[in-house]
Amino acid sequence: MPAPPASRPPFLTPGASAFRHSVERRSATALLFLRSMPKALPPLVVVGLLAGGVLLLGLAAALCFGAVAALFGWLLFLSWPALAPQARLVRLAVLAMMVAGIVLSATR
Repeated sequence: MPAPPASRPPFLTPGASAFRHSVERRSATALLFLRSMPKALPPLVVVGLLAGGVLLLGLAAALCFGAVAALFGWLLFLSWPALAPQARLVRLAVLAMMVAGIVLSATR
């Protein structure tokens, strides 16, 4: 039997800043929307954006890579408190490589 609503833990990170609570609260709708989609659709969209970034040139490629980096950065921010230090480091390195890819693709 589920606990009464008053005693359930909130979905917000306990002890976090007001900014973090604001981002988590605003992200809840988008996360529920992503969860309602067919399971294969979000990864296919990401693969499509990555393919667009590789195949296109200039600003179009940078926009494709930028959309993926923004999504990855948003998910990284939301998952940060739950990650081990090594996992944080790996994800930051991936995000840095994405930003480098954006800069390189915008200049070619």
